[in-house]
Amino acid sequence: MLAREVQDTLADADIAVLPTYVHDRQIYRRVVAQGASVLSEAGPAREEILALMKDVLHALEAPA
Repeated sequence: MLAREVQDTLADADIAVLPTYVHDRQIYRRVVAQGASVLSEAGPAREEILALMKDVLHALEAPA
């Protein structure tokens, strides 16, 4: 699996990876075409993006 290979390569290079994985979902294409946001629709894509946001905010708060 490509995602696992990328994750392993980054780990070997000592590059941190956020724990949330964003899947390739049709909803992302649909909301962009509509000029909308995935956050406006309930479902797994919304939950992934919210989890990613929390991961990013946590990483920004961590000491460098």
